[in-house]
Amino acid sequence: MPLYISDYLADAAHLSTLEHGAYMLLIMTYWQRGKALPASDDRLANIARLSVADWLTIRPVIEEFFECDGASWTHGRIERELAVFRDKSDKARAAGRASAQRRSNGRSTIQIQIQIGRRKNPLYPPKGNWCRCRTGYLSNHGTTTAPDGARISPRMPRPLPSENSKAGGRKVTTPAMS
Repeated sequence: MPLYISDYLADAAHLSTLEHGAYMLLIMTYWQRGKALPASDDRLANIARLSVADWLTIRPVIEEFFECDGASWTHGRIERELAVFRDKSDKARAAGRASAQRRSNGRSTIQIQIQIGRRKNPLYPPKGNWCRCRTGYLSNHGTTTAPDGARISPRMPRPLPSENSKAGGRKVTTPAMS
């Protein structure tokens, strides 16, 4: 739950320490459950970690922040934040399902990106010794092929980790330069 300190203090500056604690526990429970709080004084006192007598003493002050319809207490700001959260969650869920569907069809997201790149630029990826490196991007690590077929490598790629060496890298064999 996003907590905007300046907004909170502007709205709740008049609360006592006990009222701040009760209010914070109520809004945190509201956010955690994702739904309105019950209107029962016993339940609200339990959520606020207060006795029913103490709850009934501070209830009128705390009730200012909520809309009470007899069955539940709703909080406008939290409802708006929950709507934003649910919207983002639904979009991420839909994107995840679409990605899973593409993978199950044998087409990964990376393959689709490569195809899009090829449509835009017929030279993508350019000729050379391209590989998929640890970052997931296509890279030739600066290696090109000379006209006579010899490999020219201004810098060598770092080895990938393996269980064979102490440092976690694997042995890399480089072709002889001509």
